[in-house]
Amino acid sequence: MALAGAGSFVGFARRTPVDRTWERVTASRTLRVAVDPTYPPFESGAQDNPVGLDADLAHLLGQRLGMTVVFVPTPFDSLYDVLRTGAADATISALTVRPEERSQVRYSTPYLDAGARILVPAGSPIASLADLRGHTIGAELGSDGDLAARSLARREAGLRLDSSFDTGDAALAALLAGRIDAASFDGVAALTILNTHPELRALPSPDPAPLVVAMPKDAAVLQGRVDAALADLRASGALDDLDHRWFRPSP
Repeated sequence: MALAGAGSFVGFARRTPVDRTWERVTASRTLRVAVDPTYPPFESGAQDNPVGLDADLAHLLGQRLGMTVVFVPTPFDSLYDVLRTGAADATISALTVRPEERSQVRYSTPYLDAGARILVPAGSPIASLADLRGHTIGAELGSDGDLAARSLARREAGLRLDSSFDTGDAALAALLAGRIDAASFDGVAALTILNTHPELRALPSPDPAPLVVAMPKDAAVLQGRVDAALADLRASGALDDLDHRWFRPSP
């Protein structure tokens, strides 16, 4: 019986993937995070000590994992390469999921939706994208918000699009004045507007762009710890605090 039990244990051990990344991280008590420090408000500033939403998130994750965070400045085109070569343990740099990379890396649960948003007055009866039928959406011509609204208009019959605005500010002014029923903005602009205009609210994003943490393919344990930390940060309101801090315009 003891021999059979030992054989079963060996079989289980062979099936359990080894997380070399987590072994290295716990041995060094250091989490190496790749960032492209040229994309405010997510990360910018000093190469080895950037500031921004992603930089703050990295530090918060490091605190919950009991690790010191060391930033690895990396050009955007190489943010996946450093994971594959072992030069970084995670990438936190406004990344969205790339289906073609799933065989090479692991992704965390999302920490922010940076997709285009459609804003409406807080008291508007419009509660969903479908409710926009028969209403007018404004957008800056050629902006990401305009592209998202055009895509939505192709899916939702009866939606009127006004792309005559030269700037996002002009579209916002028209919305606040009640000349249009809704306005579409890129993700960063929408989050900034929401933090300064509590009289507005956002509908579900027509083109979601969830931002995620990327990790090496073998990092199953690290992924689980990161997901647990993100859930804790979400429940505690810390992720909302990052949103409010970094999507407020400078005075």
